[in-house]
Amino acid sequence: MEKSKKIIGTGVMILLVLLFLSGCVTKVSAPGPNDPDSVNADHVLIPKMDEPNEDMEESQDLTIHYLPQGYAILQSAGQSVLLGGCSSEDTPQVIRYLNNLGVERLNYIVIPNAEESRYGGVQLLMENIPAALVVVPRTEATTDGYGKFLEDLGAVNTIQLGSGASFNVGTCLITPVAPIVEHGDDPKDTSLILKATCGNNTFLFPSDATPTEADTLLVEPTDIKSDVLFVNNRGESPLPYSVLRLIMPKDVVVATPDTSPDVSEFNSVVHEMDEEAIIVVSNGEEVIFRGSEPPHA
Repeated sequence: MEKSKKIIGTGVMILLVLLFLSGCVTKVSAPGPNDPDSVNADHVLIPKMDEPNEDMEESQDLTIHYLPQGYAILQSAGQSVLLGGCSSEDTPQVIRYLNNLGVERLNYIVIPNAEESRYGGVQLLMENIPAALVVVPRTEATTDGYGKFLEDLGAVNTIQLGSGASFNVGTCLITPVAPIVEHGDDPKDTSLILKATCGNNTFLFPSDATPTEADTLLVEPTDIKSDVLFVNNRGESPLPYSVLRLIMPKDVVVATPDTSPDVSEFNSVVHEMDEEAIIVVSNGEEVIFRGSEPPHA
């Protein structure tokens, strides 16, 4: 009997190793509790691409499609991520845009908070365009509908991230700089605020961050200085001046014109969207605005 248990145990270990090496197991790495860098060193590895780009490690490339509905699609080295989740109302337009881009599978869908307008259309979207993982904020602020959504989605398909974590989309590194505080009266108080880095170029996506959450960025030593700021909040108040001064954006992309912040002091160029997407390209050294250029099938 003892010999038989050893044989079974060895067989299980061999099977797990083979699954890991074949890419059937999603690889997630994080430092242990005794790691002194554990607060800032968490890193999620992107699921393996079917056709890796041989020049991926040598080149820096990133294309961002800023959508008028308040979402952003990031593409780099054959990988794609949707930032901002998706509402049920916007699902048809987002699916159409992804189809026109030729995206058949997303590596990530990032849902910034527990507001229905951010998660309500995600399951329908995934029925049409599957996603390897859904990223959500590590927070205690929730709603009944959001809790049901996460339950239906399943823990295997989701990753909860807070400040200090990071993950890759191609050659682009995405780091959540918030939520720093994981509880709040309003789910938007613990929204994911993301900073994307491509070479020397940086992009900030604050989503629905409230002034309450913005205040936490003033207390913590967080680097949020960015070349391009995406104002896609669903609330009434844009980021306060004290936070804008830390960001010092060269360009500001605004999804809803009446939420455009006053950035005149920073000499920022404001790009207000109408009905078409704004496309931005980075080679790691230069940010190029291609204006409104909706893709065609």
